Amino acid sequence: MKNQTIFFKDAWKRQGALLTLLLVALFVLYYSSFESMVAIWLRSDTFAHGFIIAPISLWLIWRVRSQLLATEPKANYLGIPLLLGLGLIWLLAKYINILAAEQLAAVMMVPVLVFTVLGWRTTTSMAFPLFFLLFSVPLGEELTQYLIDFTADFTVAMIQIVGIPIYREGNFFQLPTGDWSVVAACSGVRYLIASVTLGMLYAYLNYQGWLKRGLFVFASIVVPIIANGLRAFMIVMIGHFSDMQLATGVDHLVYGWLFFGIVIAIMFYIGSFWRDDTKNVQTVGLNLKFGNLDSGSGAAKLSTLLAGVVLVALPLKVHLDSNQLDLNSISEINVSDPAGWVMQTTVPTWKPAYHGLDREFSAVYRNAEGREVTLFIGYYADQRQGAELANFNNVLVQEQDKTWRVIGKRAQGLPLAEESLQAHLVILSSNRSRLHATYLYYVAGEVVVNKYQTKLLQAKVKLFGGHNDGAVIAFSTSYQEESDSANALLKEFVAVALPQVKAALDSMDPEYE
Repeated sequence: MKNQTIFFKDAWKRQGALLTLLLVALFVLYYSSFESMVAIWLRSDTFAHGFIIAPISLWLIWRVRSQLLATEPKANYLGIPLLLGLGLIWLLAKYINILAAEQLAAVMMVPVLVFTVLGWRTTTSMAFPLFFLLFSVPLGEELTQYLIDFTADFTVAMIQIVGIPIYREGNFFQLPTGDWSVVAACSGVRYLIASVTLGMLYAYLNYQGWLKRGLFVFASIVVPIIANGLRAFMIVMIGHFSDMQLATGVDHLVYGWLFFGIVIAIMFYIGSFWRDDTKNVQTVGLNLKFGNLDSGSGAAKLSTLLAGVVLVALPLKVHLDSNQLDLNSISEINVSDPAGWVMQTTVPTWKPAYHGLDREFSAVYRNAEGREVTLFIGYYADQRQGAELANFNNVLVQEQDKTWRVIGKRAQGLPLAEESLQAHLVILSSNRSRLHATYLYYVAGEVVVNKYQTKLLQAKVKLFGGHNDGAVIAFSTSYQEESDSANALLKEFVAVALPQVKAALDSMDPEYE
């Protein structure tokens, strides 16, 4: 037993040094991905917990150190295809500017490297600490709109139950005492992310059975969603009964976090009644044989070398493929008057809030009957991080916009030359007027209606060559009561204008150095 212990220590020194070297290489080569995560932690309260995820993971591993040292680390060649697969996902995400997927792939490389160097038994012994690292990736903001809608529906339903008159337009509603709206800060997404993160950790530390753990994690998802609806209702009621003197400013946020803290404390307290005695319980990793290699063998060293080659090759390809766009070579967008329409000198009252545009075009067109439609084109000569069509920050109306707000949205068929696209119809409102608006995307010479389709086309372009340009095309028209007439006008204009818009975008030919 003494010789065996010495052997394991020697194996740990050798494999530990190799793992450390590969992890350092990972953080250096994929620095941009990890740096972008830290930048989000710094600027977003929703993801500030990312700073403590790695320390918690290391502490969880330290708790089982005696068990780890009692197992022999063995390299496993099955980690190579896993690492290559993650690398390709990272490469594709890098090409099409999906930052969350890029970051997730980079973080997932950490447990795969651990598996490649240390093998089954050791890796599965610290499976949860390695899995917990995924919570450092800033994910979840994609749920914001769904949570906003749920919170608005829940709040309005509760107000109607208590019998208070309420008028609703989208996520904006009016009570006799004042106006309210459910915005991103009210969605509860930060409560949900914090609850799931804490719930996962609590379940791992306090329960042994998968059923208990699963039920508690499920509760950590459902409870904050319902609690946030109750929080919003409570704040509206406080504001209503105080004649809008309370819960309308900073105290609004204070009440929210205080309520969330109480709810989480109650959830943990109730969960403590079913906690298991974990003092003497240790997780034993899976003692699987396939893929294992003698840690001192030539095959094991070759696997480690191949892992290093994979790590280097993918960032190197990104570097070699990068081209510098010559912004001065980009021509202005020029759209001819569609048949039956004449461009006006009127300044458009609304345009989408898209960031990082290389060129934009905005004009009002009038037909023979005197009715007007606004056309907006936002063009990206080379889609890149911060200058891309499908971006969380690119919206029709910004949340802080004091003039316009979105009050409705539905699918609307738009007849084109040879096909019908189910583009979204959006209803916008201001103090002076209302608009019906619809929008399309142009990528690689094709027109689509879904932002996810733009990513697929962008991926095709990057993988098979071609221009990585794209554009958002938005049409809008004002209306009073006859909304069906406004819809018909939009369809009429899109049918004649879109071919010319597409021709104008096809003629754009940015140059790269």
